Amino acid sequence: MALHRAIVDAWGQEVADTMFELVAPSGHELATRADIEMILEAIEAMDRRWQEQQAASEARWRERFDAIQARWQEQQAASEARWKERFDAIQAGWQEQQAASEARWKERFVTGEDRSQERFEVSERRSQERFEVSERRSQERFEASESRAQQRHDEGEARWQERFEASESRAQQRHDEGEARWQERHEAAEARWSTQLEAVEHRLTATFERGLRGAITTQTRTLVLSQLGAVVVIAGLAFGLSG
Repeated sequence: MALHRAIVDAWGQEVADTMFELVAPSGHELATRADIEMILEAIEAMDRRWQEQQAASEARWRERFDAIQARWQEQQAASEARWKERFDAIQAGWQEQQAASEARWKERFVTGEDRSQERFEVSERRSQERFEVSERRSQERFEASESRAQQRHDEGEARWQERFEASESRAQQRHDEGEARWQERHEAAEARWSTQLEAVEHRLTATFERGLRGAITTQTRTLVLSQLGAVVVIAGLAFGLSG
């Protein structure tokens, strides 16, 4: 190891490894070419024997595998034949049972269909009878309800007519009363207006008479006549308005 380290330090790792591969171990002699050829021949002979033994072993295992495979195929064929027979027998039995079951179900279906048809007919007759009874009852109730509604309508119409007549009479009475009150108020207003008009005429007449007495001169006669005409015009207008 010390020599190897020294060579590595001096010449490198590759040179050290190559030198130590070529150098024999300590205490051994170097092998010659004859020794190497003898070792190679021994190795080749050992390889041939190993190959022959391996070939013989493979041949024996192949024979055994072929025999086992042949026996397994025979057993498989026999088992398949037995299972085929059993399956055919089971299938035949199942087909017979299925046929018998279908026949029984066909009979039950026909019987059930007949019974269902009978029950349906009975139920339909009952439904028809109930419908007719219900229709009659509905018709009777409708007629009774219609008569009651007509009676209520007539009663309501009579009550409404009475209320309308009473309301119309009350309205007419109120109208007459209002007309009478308005007529009284109009007459009272007309009387007050006539009284006020007469008072105005008396005041105007007295006023003009006093003016005429004070203005009866030759110089104011024309003015007095004009005032008298105005008074007459105003009196005419007043009478026209009162009328």
